[in-house]
Amino acid sequence: MARQGYNATVIKEENDIRIKDIIFKNAPISRGEVASSLSLTLPAITGRVSEMLKEGILIETEKNDSPEKSVGRKPQYLQINPEFGYVIGIETGPYMTGVSLMNAAGKIVRETALPLMPGSYDDMVQFTKRYVDNVLKENHIRKKDVIGVGVGLPGFVDNKAGVVRSSKRNDWNGKPLADDLAGLLKIPVVIDNNVRVRAIREEYCSSTYRPATFLYYFVSYGVSSSLLINHDIFSGYTAGAGEVGHMILNYDPCNKKDCRCLENYGSELAIINRCSKAVRDGKCQVLKTICSNPDELTMKEIMNAAGQGDADVKHIIAESMEYLGVGLANVVNFINPKLVLVEGYVMGVDENRETLQKTVYENLFGLNSSEVKIEFIPFNKFSGSRGAGMLALKKFMIEQDIQRVAK
Repeated sequence: MARQGYNATVIKEENDIRIKDIIFKNAPISRGEVASSLSLTLPAITGRVSEMLKEGILIETEKNDSPEKSVGRKPQYLQINPEFGYVIGIETGPYMTGVSLMNAAGKIVRETALPLMPGSYDDMVQFTKRYVDNVLKENHIRKKDVIGVGVGLPGFVDNKAGVVRSSKRNDWNGKPLADDLAGLLKIPVVIDNNVRVRAIREEYCSSTYRPATFLYYFVSYGVSSSLLINHDIFSGYTAGAGEVGHMILNYDPCNKKDCRCLENYGSELAIINRCSKAVRDGKCQVLKTICSNPDELTMKEIMNAAGQGDADVKHIIAESMEYLGVGLANVVNFINPKLVLVEGYVMGVDENRETLQKTVYENLFGLNSSEVKIEFIPFNKFSGSRGAGMLALKKFMIEQDIQRVAK
């Protein structure tokens, strides 16, 4: 009997998650539409919604685009209560630290670009605490009104254990970052890979319909991806799924030390290194007049030179787009997603997007070439911190009840 009661409780909590999930993604939405979407009865939905309205997690509203006037009480639609609380999303990126303050409905309240995190783990934890404290103070938010904090960072990140398993910053490896931060902040903390959180943000916050399974391909200082399968992010056995930048594209059995991976050809770092060498070799004349030091080139300077017609720079970027296209085609041929979302600063130029897309389709096999859609996401330097904020909303608000039952 106790076991049956537990199962009934879990089923109720799972339904609560599904209800909150569908409302978050589709608000404003009616009770009938929620019931239809989840294949549940209207009375079952009404009872759970009433509880959430009492808790303050949901509010009722009228649709602004409601058709002609109706007699009697206007239909009520459901949405997440934006005043239910706040989350803070942080991305420790390769160029800056992005911080996004969001309300419970996922709307941006404030965003700030801050310096890179220090290499020392202890210093990084203290800096993160300082950033969170400053955001709360500057926006007059009490800690009790904070739903949670999400952190996105590169590398192998174990979301469930809250541990940084492997990172280029060796001092961070093996550290229980989620627990350490939560202990300092006295706020729930969740962490994950910074590209996986982007896919979560796209699933929940995109104004465009997203299928249950899609691939997110991200080009930055490195190259990485994340795969959403039936609304669940795939992390892999070692929490390292998606590291496509380390896909070998050039293998020489006679000189294994010279084998090259995708990041060596298509990443921003690869483009910067090639352009820097070209300037020192007397090429890239437009870029040479733009940059003050070829050893400290930025992607902004490189893109500026390409926009001004620097043929050498455009050639380097075009080759990188082809390598990125081949790498993406390899992934698509292997996992066969319905949709591929591509984001990257370098993708802001039509010519680069066209080169990548053309290369991908030239190397796809079978029906992939006609049925897999590629969509480019406008680059935003805060997409990682927004994703981290959405990760916190998902774990501590949408999935809150099931977490409590599991304990």
